Amino acid sequence: DGTLISVKNYTKSEGFLGVETDLNGVFEDRYGNIWFGTVNGIIKYNPLAEKKNLVKPAVYIKNIRLFFKDFDKKLYSDSVDDNNMPLNLVLPWNKNHITFDFIGLCYSNPEKVRYKYRLKGQNNEWSPPAADRKAVFTNIAPGKYTFEVTASNDDGLWADTPAVFTFTIEPPIWGRLWFKIGGAVLLFVLILILAEYRNRALKNAKNKLEKTVEERTSELKLQKEQLQKNNIRITDSINYAGKIQKALMPSHKFFRKRFPESFVVYKPKDIVSGDFYWAKEIRRGYDSYTVIVAADSTGHGIPGALVSMLGMSLLNEIVRKEEIKTANSILEELRKELKSSLNQKNDSGDRTEGIDMAVIMINDKTREMQYSGANSPLYVIRNGELILFEPTVNPVGVFLKELPFKNHLFQLMPGDMLYLFSDGFEDQFNGKTGEKFKLKRFRELLLKIYKKSCIRQKQILEKIFEDWKGDCEQIDDVLILGLRI
Repeated sequence: DGTLISVKNYTKSEGFLGVETDLNGVFEDRYGNIWFGTVNGIIKYNPLAEKKNLVKPAVYIKNIRLFFKDFDKKLYSDSVDDNNMPLNLVLPWNKNHITFDFIGLCYSNPEKVRYKYRLKGQNNEWSPPAADRKAVFTNIAPGKYTFEVTASNDDGLWADTPAVFTFTIEPPIWGRLWFKIGGAVLLFVLILILAEYRNRALKNAKNKLEKTVEERTSELKLQKEQLQKNNIRITDSINYAGKIQKALMPSHKFFRKRFPESFVVYKPKDIVSGDFYWAKEIRRGYDSYTVIVAADSTGHGIPGALVSMLGMSLLNEIVRKEEIKTANSILEELRKELKSSLNQKNDSGDRTEGIDMAVIMINDKTREMQYSGANSPLYVIRNGELILFEPTVNPVGVFLKELPFKNHLFQLMPGDMLYLFSDGFEDQFNGKTGEKFKLKRFRELLLKIYKKSCIRQKQILEKIFEDWKGDCEQIDDVLILGLRI
């Protein structure tokens, strides 16, 4: 009936010696034989004599090279096997350009052997079938990997079991988690020591000045000048710590590149803040995602900043893990790492350092969004309607009854306006009445301004906050992120 069932290619290796077939030079006789007239003579094809090759090829990894060159494999492994392949290969971070040589054995038609491979830990998808007997991987990030390769024979039958080789690339010392966390903690411990020194110095100086105010006027003046210098040094140190904290947060250039219409309202109560925002571009397979976090650490000032620094350091490590593919898995992993770093246990009398956090993960191609929240909601405004994504009522950290963080999927549309925020804006007291701004008033404000440009929205939010606060002290850090799709 003219239906095409299958197509098979025959070359000299299968016995078809004619390079070019004559025009209309094909004939099927009454016995089912097919005759071809070619420039090299006549060729007969008997379909009944054809047999499918059912022998699956055996596949082997022959060699491994660094930067296309052989190397002394014993330098980076426990030993080598009989085929000179390393056992328990561990490479330093700068030896990350690897070539695998392999072969599949098919004795009937070696030229028709095809290969496909993958490097688990970097990409779990198989490469397209090809005849090339080597695989090259460059700039491999630190981590543990498993290389797998399989082969097919001339009839397309694939080997039952792939050849496997596992190896590890170690991170540099400055890229290890303990080094980053240790450096951040050491910096803030020094600031705390300096702050404590300042407080004690001020107290001692005050007592001394009260006793000797009439007798030692000139000495008191010198001491006062010294105290002022100390105060300037301490303030400079805390200001510098604040600059370091801001430097760790994503730049406005990062947001403008991915979201030309976006803004950040960031108003720490003190010089350093417990609120922070964080963003990263990651790849999972062939897809690219933008991960954005808005967080509110326990407390504010130096204690809150310590927790926020730890949170940002842990987030940078977590998103590098290939198995982290959802927004809620980021929160679950961060909860585990934060409890371990702070030595927290689920005891009723344990410390309560933690983070309220909203995490969104947007597929850069499809614009499908994942959201997961720890005591921190997400607002999406579409065509005048505010869509509320409820968080899980748990912080990131120790809690009496820990609940799994929920993951929400949502298809974003052009024009959607997203808001991530801490509770500092809604909790602020009015300078005249003492009333809190409250969440209902905050939602109504967003619905009034969401159509305006993000630059104008930022100006309005900052002015309304300052007008509402008036002469009243700011009671908490304030953070609002706005993104238009």
